[in-house]
Amino acid sequence: MPKKTVIFVHSYCLYGGRKAYMNCRLTAMASEAMRTGIEMMSIFDATDVLVSAAYNIWELEFRLQKKYALNNGIKGHQVYAVAEVKNSYDEARQAITKALELGTNELIVVAEKWHAKRSLKIFQAIAPHGLHVSVIPFQTPRFEVTLEPSTIKSFRSGFKLTWILWNKFFELLTPLILKMSK
Repeated sequence: MPKKTVIFVHSYCLYGGRKAYMNCRLTAMASEAMRTGIEMMSIFDATDVLVSAAYNIWELEFRLQKKYALNNGIKGHQVYAVAEVKNSYDEARQAITKALELGTNELIVVAEKWHAKRSLKIFQAIAPHGLHVSVIPFQTPRFEVTLEPSTIKSFRSGFKLTWILWNKFFELLTPLILKMSK
C-alpha cells in the first residue's frame, strides 16, 4: 500500500469570556498548533489535516481552525473535524478512526511539548497494527485561560506551571488509565 500521511492537531481550546462566544478566538497554543500542523503538511506531503475540537462548543472551535487553515493555503476538503472530544483518550480514538476512514497508514500528531509524550503513548496504545504514529512537539508562545466546561481545565491551560504539572501527572497515570479502559 502506498504511504498516505495525515496530520492530527490537538484541540487547545478557545479564549474568551464564558458569555462572549461571539468574541472567541483560538488560544495562542491552538494557533501555534495549527501553524505547526500546516507546516507539517508540507514537510511530510500530507493529504489531510484532522483538527480536534472540544466539548459542546466544538463547532465554533472547528470553524476558527478551518478558517485558519484556509487562510494559510489549505483547501477546505483537506480539513476534517474530530468533534466534541472530552479528553485525550476520546480524542485519540476519534482521530484514529477518522484517519483510518481516510485510508492513512501514517498519522503525525501535533502536540504541545509538555503534552507530546503523553499524547504519543495514548495514540500508540490505541492505534491498530499497520498505522504508524509519531508526534511533532511545538512550544506555545504563551499560556491563556481557556473556555472549557471545567474550571480546573480552564485554569490548567492558563499558566505554565499548572500546564506542566497537569501533563506530567497524567503522563504517569496514562498506562493505568489505558489498562482500565480496555
